Amino acid sequence: MNRSKRTLTVLSFAVAGTAGLVTLAAPAGASWLGRADDPSTHATRTEGAASTPTETGQAAFAAISEIVAILQADPATDWSRVDIAALRDHLVDMDRVTMGAQVVQRPIENGVEMTVGGTRAVMDAARRMVRAHAAMVGGGRGWNVDVQDEGDALRVSWTTPRPEEVVKLRALGFYGFLVDGSHHQQHHLMIARGMDPHGAGMR
Repeated sequence: MNRSKRTLTVLSFAVAGTAGLVTLAAPAGASWLGRADDPSTHATRTEGAASTPTETGQAAFAAISEIVAILQADPATDWSRVDIAALRDHLVDMDRVTMGAQVVQRPIENGVEMTVGGTRAVMDAARRMVRAHAAMVGGGRGWNVDVQDEGDALRVSWTTPRPEEVVKLRALGFYGFLVDGSHHQQHHLMIARGMDPHGAGMR
């Protein structure tokens, strides 16, 4: 072999799901992943990527970011009332109940009964969320929600006067009950503005 010619490094790797090998050749010392400071490699990897990031972070961070943007864009925002920490606390409650609650469901006449248990932190969050949300569920649909606090658990009965809806309520269960309706986003904004979303004014 002519020594003046560049030496090639041969790399072989198995391809999942195939019996053969794929052989690649490159100049000796070349990196198949490319160097982070190599503009040409970077351009190849980012081809087609958005020029401006759109993800603000995990869900709670994104929810707060969205509300802050709305408040900043509204010239009528009363910054002396704004309470972003209260919104954060509410989002923590949502996470604790959604991820930490232990729920036992059973069918009852015209609906479903859901017994909600969990750690002390989970139950405190559940009491704040479930009672407030129970007043919002239905929205003119005639659904009835009864919440009984048994100390170490909440017993939630969700019923409907329409026989054809019974199977729906049972399928939705506790977590479907929690997300029912489109009022959550507006409540987040109200909390951040220092208002009581379940009352009639400022907190």
